[in-house]
Amino acid sequence: MKTTEQFRKTIEAFIESEKKADALFAECVDGQPEKTIQGCVNYILHELKKLNSQAKDWEQYYKEQKGKYFPIVFDNGKIFCHVMKSVAEICEEGTRMHHCVFRMGYYKKRESLILSARDRQGNRLETVEVNLDSYKVVQSRGLQNSYTSAHDEIISLVNKNMNLIRRAGKRQNLSK
Repeated sequence: MKTTEQFRKTIEAFIESEKKADALFAECVDGQPEKTIQGCVNYILHELKKLNSQAKDWEQYYKEQKGKYFPIVFDNGKIFCHVMKSVAEICEEGTRMHHCVFRMGYYKKRESLILSARDRQGNRLETVEVNLDSYKVVQSRGLQNSYTSAHDEIISLVNKNMNLIRRAGKRQNLSK
């Protein structure tokens, strides 16, 4: 089965599920026969292509703004954190973690630094946003925006290593 066919079936199943759960949604969808499943798939694929193109345009900006933080990696023996080194990496993180770190454009925010917290096996635990003006953790989210059992430990680990981020912020950008 082609990927787009599998995608179409997934969208179709989702819409059918939503129609069963929400009568108003069902009324809206069923009341517009011109809005086909294939039309929805085409729209979503078009939007994804647009988003991908925009992300490529932001890659250079991201490297210029955040490059001086790229060498930062720290751990406590169980959890390690590293700074995301590209917009593509942030996109992958958002996709794998099923949250909005990419879609909401955190890579565009001058004051945001995005880190990935992982276990010793490299499994993603949470995505961490640090504010570069206040040097405080803004948020840390696991799969589907959840708090994991390691949440407090991750926050503590990032806070204990905030001096690395602060010092890197004072250096010239090394990625140019």
